[in-house]
Amino acid sequence: MSPRLEQGISIKEQLVLKAGGSLLILPDSPRIDVKYTKKYLLFLEKLWLEGYGFINVSGGGELARIRETDSKLIGIRQPAHLDEIGIGITANTAQMLALTMKEKGYPAHVIFDREKDYLGKRMIFRGGTEAGHTTDHVAVEAAKIFFVSKVFILSNTDGFLRVDQGGALTDEVIPEVNLSHYLENALFHKPGIHTPLDRPAAELALQSGITVVLLGRNLDNVRECIKGRQFIGTIFYPR
Repeated sequence: MSPRLEQGISIKEQLVLKAGGSLLILPDSPRIDVKYTKKYLLFLEKLWLEGYGFINVSGGGELARIRETDSKLIGIRQPAHLDEIGIGITANTAQMLALTMKEKGYPAHVIFDREKDYLGKRMIFRGGTEAGHTTDHVAVEAAKIFFVSKVFILSNTDGFLRVDQGGALTDEVIPEVNLSHYLENALFHKPGIHTPLDRPAAELALQSGITVVLLGRNLDNVRECIKGRQFIGTIFYPR
């Protein structure tokens, strides 16, 4: 079954998008996936030209995990300090995206602080904010600040995948999930954690009444979702 949001997103409502590091950074490599990143920027351009404002949160992906592993090897032990290493990777990616858009003539802003820096801006790029909070949480927090009801998280999987009786992931995407049920088994935060939707973000979304949509790499599919049409992915409802 293909899910569908009850209604599409109005151009008067700020879009909140989280682009996972698994999309923009090549696996097992410090290199950006240049081909896909260019496609993603064109996708954002088109949304902007249609009248949408947006906040784009960048994940750290495999590169952040590699840097955190390296940091352990040279002697860093405190989880908060390891988180800071990953946050630096996400901020660098956000800056790269923002400067690319700025050179094309768009009013792009990269921000490193929290709520105060959002004011008066319609095209925002950012990475992580503080230790203990993943970029999933940053995206949900941004939605709360802007009174936005939905967050779109893009990753290298098409949604929340069903597990078979042996505990292995299948290719079947679960179309809808209640956040309260999801939280019963969600993992607690640790540096470099990789889950469909991390626990602090799910808790904040549930508390704030924010719907989170998990989507894959197909940008046409993401667009269908934003427009309120059928799509492939998982809707996490705040109930």
